[in-house]
Amino acid sequence: MTLTDLHTHILPGVDDGAKDLEASLEILRKQKKSGVERVALTSHFYPMREELQDFLDRRQRAYEELLYAWDVDTMPQLRLGAEVHYSSSIADMDLRKLSLAQSDYLLVELSDTMVPAHIEQVLKIILSQGITPILAHVERCAYFMEDPSKLLHLIELGALAQITTRALHNKRRQKFAEICLQKNVAQIIASDVHGIWELKTGLGALKESLSGGTIERAEAFARAVWDNTPLPVFEPEPIKRKLFGYA
Repeated sequence: MTLTDLHTHILPGVDDGAKDLEASLEILRKQKKSGVERVALTSHFYPMREELQDFLDRRQRAYEELLYAWDVDTMPQLRLGAEVHYSSSIADMDLRKLSLAQSDYLLVELSDTMVPAHIEQVLKIILSQGITPILAHVERCAYFMEDPSKLLHLIELGALAQITTRALHNKRRQKFAEICLQKNVAQIIASDVHGIWELKTGLGALKESLSGGTIERAEAFARAVWDNTPLPVFEPEPIKRKLFGYA
């Protein structure tokens, strides 16, 4: 089974990921060897810090630099996207310019510590534009771990949720991440790779830590996003928080 990684920071020198072209190429070669055949390049975009066009120009320059050295035989397929830090202002932006290859899917990063203001209204506006928000690394959000119904509500509105591979090797977050996948409250698994060292717990290493069915299910969602085709049918279920875990 080949894999699709929808959340990475591999573009050279754009954000806190790969610092230069050599680092980018090394990560891509390692991804390919581990079975990852499709990689979304989702550099951080902070709408409160930078104008959209300035970000797009920086991203394009880095992408062209990477493509010049890219090798079809030793590296995965590439597509441009972005990890858009949540702000209520994104509802007024041309989000197609930030979605994965201008498709119907947009990676959105929420605050780790505070429930974002007006999140329900903003997600509804994004969805009304025909764009499905993918909520990045939801296992990091303390308010979702404390009250999983908050995440379930956003999924029922029409958003998707992404789990990071590192969470499946982290004692504090593993149980929550796994139950989200089991209950269809999270649908996608991605690496969020910033450097070569993180590939030890990357997407290609999942076969050692997850059941084949879970990996196949997550890949089906990731591939649908990559191909911009209808998602697999799924029914999210409530998660109950218990004293020593989740059910």
